[in-house]
Amino acid sequence: MTRATQRKTQRAPSSAGDGDGRTMRLVKQVGVVVGVVSGVVGLLFLFFPGLRPQDSGPSNADQLPAISSVDVLPRVTQGAFLASHDRSTAGFTKEQLAALGAAVSEQLQIYGYRGKHLPLEHQVLDARTHDPVSTARSFVITPDVDKVSRPWWEWFPLPKARGSYYVEVKLFDDRKTVMACTPSASFGGLAGFTRVASPKSC
Repeated sequence: MTRATQRKTQRAPSSAGDGDGRTMRLVKQVGVVVGVVSGVVGLLFLFFPGLRPQDSGPSNADQLPAISSVDVLPRVTQGAFLASHDRSTAGFTKEQLAALGAAVSEQLQIYGYRGKHLPLEHQVLDARTHDPVSTARSFVITPDVDKVSRPWWEWFPLPKARGSYYVEVKLFDDRKTVMACTPSASFGGLAGFTRVASPKSC
């Protein structure tokens, strides 16, 4: 074997070792950079929690509207109801403002119906026969956002007869199909309350 061949043979391991050394240094440098970036991101999430990605969960468009917390407060005059909600009394007579009735409130949750005209209906029914005892009151809700969560209040005159009554609240889509329906607890008429079975669900 010549001296030149011996020198090449002796240098070959040194060249491989240098390559391994450079690779290890590069790996360590990348690890340092990743660690620094992770630390910065962690500090951002710590001081600005709103930047943390949130699980969006199921699409709002896949959720049906809901009506919850339907409560009735009986023996409230129409004038007192309007005043408590800062509504105008213009156009009402003294007799109408003094009329004794009940205030109903509920919570609405509507998803994915922006720009749609959705009728919201309140109907008083007899808890014994489940027959309507007054004309249904209907209002049209037109959401201007994809998700609506808001309370709703309404007043209606109490039935004169003694008995047991309840309010049924329904939300329809723009094709008049019922999307949500929730009844209230039972309450009495102007002449008193007669306890019967609980109101049936819609």
